[in-house]
Amino acid sequence: MKRLRDMSIIWKLNLLIFAISAVVLLVASLVFVAQYRYEYEKTMIAEIKALAEIVGFSSAPALLFEDHAAAAQSLSALGGKKDIAAAFMYDTRGALFTDFNPKGMKVEAPPRRLQEDWYSFDERYLHLYHVVEVNNAPVGAIYIMHSMEELHRKQLQFILTAGVIFLACCMLTLLLSFFLHRTITRPLFALISTVRKISQEKNFALRAEKGASDEIGVLIDGFNEMVQEIQTRDLYLEEKVMRRTAELKTANDNLVSEMQ
Repeated sequence: MKRLRDMSIIWKLNLLIFAISAVVLLVASLVFVAQYRYEYEKTMIAEIKALAEIVGFSSAPALLFEDHAAAAQSLSALGGKKDIAAAFMYDTRGALFTDFNPKGMKVEAPPRRLQEDWYSFDERYLHLYHVVEVNNAPVGAIYIMHSMEELHRKQLQFILTAGVIFLACCMLTLLLSFFLHRTITRPLFALISTVRKISQEKNFALRAEKGASDEIGVLIDGFNEMVQEIQTRDLYLEEKVMRRTAELKTANDNLVSEMQ
């Protein structure tokens, strides 16, 4: 902390600008990543729900007439989408009717009884449950497990892209701050140079040059007024000393004349 306090004002300004920019860019990047994931999940849910409704509509007669072969054929149509990890069809009793299970996953009972549609996410899958109805009466249900690998892969690419943009913007901000801080530091350094000259040469006739009417300009005006007062006081004291010296010299001469 002491090292930061003793650091040059140039580096303090650059670090301040860099820190603010980095925080803003980081928050914006996190918001964009979260928004991207939300939109992707929303699109995924709508797509899988639409597939479940289509398969459920085509499988409804098979469920009514307990045609396992026709139901399996309808369910196998989901194999055209590579991210479908598994799909299961259940009858009204909750018993497994048929399945599309290329990875051999063991899901023998539905996660819930036939009540209503629902979905949930875990680290690896989107779980979507759709009730198949005929004339508003449930005749079965479809349970689909959709892989999240594509989302993870795209999210990683998005994060890497956002990271590159973040670093590039930080470097650009730092580079620009080195050029833009001169509008603040130039008059300050000029004031410091004038202070050093006055201190070394004891020349109170020097004045700091005012460049603008901002806070630094007010500071320079105050400094120049202070130097002017010191110069006026020095001139007054110098004149007073000279007058007093002349008076003493005159008195001394008179005393010598009287003694002679």
